[in-house]
Amino acid sequence: MSSDQDKDRAAIPLTRRQWLVLSVAASTAGCGGGSSLMVAGMPGTGGTGIGVRSTGPITGFGSVIVNRVRFDDSTAQVSLDGQADVATSLRLGMVVNLQGERDAAGLVGKANAIDVWSIAQGQVGSITGTQFVVAGMVIQTDPGTVLDGITSIADLIPGSWVRVWGLQASSDASTWNATRVALVQPGDLVSSGLCVLQGSNFYINGLRLTNTAGYQIQSGTLVRAQGTLADANSSLSLKSYVPLGLDATQPGDGEVEVSGLVTSMNSSRQFTLGNLAIDARLATLNGGVIAVGQRVEVEGRWQGGVIMANSVEIESSQSLDSAEIEAKIEEFTSLSNFVVRGQRCDGSGLKEIKGGSVADLKVGLKIHVKGVKQGEILYLTQLEIDH
Repeated sequence: MSSDQDKDRAAIPLTRRQWLVLSVAASTAGCGGGSSLMVAGMPGTGGTGIGVRSTGPITGFGSVIVNRVRFDDSTAQVSLDGQADVATSLRLGMVVNLQGERDAAGLVGKANAIDVWSIAQGQVGSITGTQFVVAGMVIQTDPGTVLDGITSIADLIPGSWVRVWGLQASSDASTWNATRVALVQPGDLVSSGLCVLQGSNFYINGLRLTNTAGYQIQSGTLVRAQGTLADANSSLSLKSYVPLGLDATQPGDGEVEVSGLVTSMNSSRQFTLGNLAIDARLATLNGGVIAVGQRVEVEGRWQGGVIMANSVEIESSQSLDSAEIEAKIEEFTSLSNFVVRGQRCDGSGLKEIKGGSVADLKVGLKIHVKGVKQGEILYLTQLEIDH
């Protein structure tokens, strides 16, 4: 990173949560290292945790990091696309719906349940610049999109099979922002969007739904449909039909933390995040002015079908591109090519390795890394050996 970039980033005002992170880090700096925090207000630490529902992409591990809160996932029930799984299967960029508890400062928590749903799967159609079409959906990518099996979107070719995790980017749910794209083997088609009744048939992204017996289908709802193509690829024979979003299972008591893209504005402080109505008239706003297309993080409470926001933070490109992982090395070829928690890393630009040297790096060694996502590689800005 250039000195100019360092100056630019140093000039970015710290948010309330970032100040809290720095304060906690400073208070624990002389305690022998490690990343675990003993925080009052969490179960097992002498207090009571705050119930929370958190929705957003995974930005780190050690345990799982969502909306900048580090949730202990060691006892969480994990589900990937409706199938029971384990926390070690989670990957950067997967969008999760997490239920659990967090401390009052909003830094650490404990996950009870983590559900992950891919939002698209199928053959790539047309490709234009950094976006492509799959399953009738327009998929946008950006520098923060994690890739798996390809080095860049330019490597995609029409006909390739991909699975996509992402965030709704348009009011009609036909356009999505990809947080992770993976090459996969051919299988079922998955399409997510608004279910629309036309005549006597239901459609999602132009696909007519068939084999609908047993499913409670409602027009105008945001859903994920999975099945097999038929009728010259014009219809989808359902195998799975799942409502998406927090509004599908509105939380009761407790707080809500959600990150997403602003898809419409009713006023300067009342807007829609994906398909969620946000009232931020009494909220603290950090990072600028809210506008359509911006990625924001909202904290608040559910009230009558609307999230009443306590705070809204406009996410910077720096935060969207960054990630951190604390885990054991799974594969090691060199400092410029190793894998931790399923993520390929390149540390060739590092000036130092905290707690050791390159000679210490090997499979099974626990490390803590931070870096910038570029395609399928996490380019490291920090590597620390966990003793």
